[in-house]
This record gives sequence, C-alpha cells and structure tokens, in this order.
Amino acid sequence: MTTAEVRGPMKMPDSAFAMWERGELDEYLHVPDGSRVEIIGGEVVVSPCPSFGHGHVVQSASRAVYADESSRWQLATNVDLSLIEIQDGYVPDLFLLDRETHAALLAADSPRVYPAQLALAVEVTSPSNAADDRPPGLRPRRRRTKWNGYAASGVPFYLLIDRDPQAGCATLFWSPDRTAGTYGNHRQWKFGEPIELPTPFHLTLTTDSWTTWTEE
Repeated sequence: MTTAEVRGPMKMPDSAFAMWERGELDEYLHVPDGSRVEIIGGEVVVSPCPSFGHGHVVQSASRAVYADESSRWQLATNVDLSLIEIQDGYVPDLFLLDRETHAALLAADSPRVYPAQLALAVEVTSPSNAADDRPPGLRPRRRRTKWNGYAASGVPFYLLIDRDPQAGCATLFWSPDRTAGTYGNHRQWKFGEPIELPTPFHLTLTTDSWTTWTEE
C-alpha cells in the first residue's frame, strides 16, 4: 500500500480532524493494521508501515537520548500530535519533551500530545510521503506540509532526516514564525557527520550507520 490522500467530497459524520481526535478515523476509513493516518494541510494521508532502514534511523536517534542518563530530555514515538489551531493531526517519528512533561503524560496515560509540550519534533522521510515532511520549496503546493504545520504551531525545533539518495542529510530548523508558518533558521549535516543538537539539548546523534532508501 502506498501513501493515499483522501481528497474531494467524502460523506463523513463529522470533520476529519474531529474524528481523528476521537480515534475514529482509522476505523471509518478501514485502513490496514499498522498504517499511519494523519491530517496534513487539512487532507487525510494514510501511510504504510515504515521500512527497516527508516526504523533503524529512529532507533539510532533514540539511543543517543537514552545514552545520557543525566539529560533532562525524554523521547516518544508513534504518539498522536494534535495541532488544534490548524486542525491537523500528525504522528511524528520521534519527539523530545522534558522529563516533567513526560512524567505528567505518562501518569495521565494521555492518548495524544500537543505542540506546546514538544521541544523537538523529528521526521524521517520515505519515498511515498517525503514531500509532506519537507519545506514546500520553490514549486507551488496546494497545501501546507508538516514543516509549515510544526512552525505554525510553535514547535521550537524540527529535525528533518531526509533519506532520499539525492539528499542523505539531516536539517535542523528553529525560530518558528507562527503567523507565516515557517522556520527562520536552519543547519544541515550529511549522513556520516555527527549531529550536534544545540542548546538546550546538548545531544549528539551519530549518523554513520544511516542509509538512504533504495526501494520501499
């Protein structure tokens, strides 16, 4: 199954975002088990399970966080992120939050998180939906991407790990402009170079084993 976008007229009992918030959208759309259902730029996007290489990058980044026991940061994966202000709903590959927020969410067994609780969002691209993770670029685009959505929602840092063979790099964006839905600053590393996350993180991600995709 490839990424599918649900567009045009579709009779639904409520808005897609409201159904996503209530956890009803997956069942309503009859998506296969393991699929990821998100609302990006107001459109429903269904993505398949990620590849082994994709999962390896996420695990590798996770190990860097857990390796520093004194760090103030905790991480989470595959948790719904509700961007209420723009009526989008994402499932970040990975995100960081401080220990106090993590403990509160764990105690409440929260089904989702909100942008104000995130310190850093991480997305790893796949062939079917890479354009949804990246900045819009020079070509006009019908709808906003996750890059726009994270910025518009005030997520302080966004790390985009692009496994495209033409890229093979990670880019950290910061200084979100919520009105414009853009980030004002960025820094890029090629795969193989250590990623030094700046203040307030002080974490290093080792990328030697990260690979670009072939066929997914």
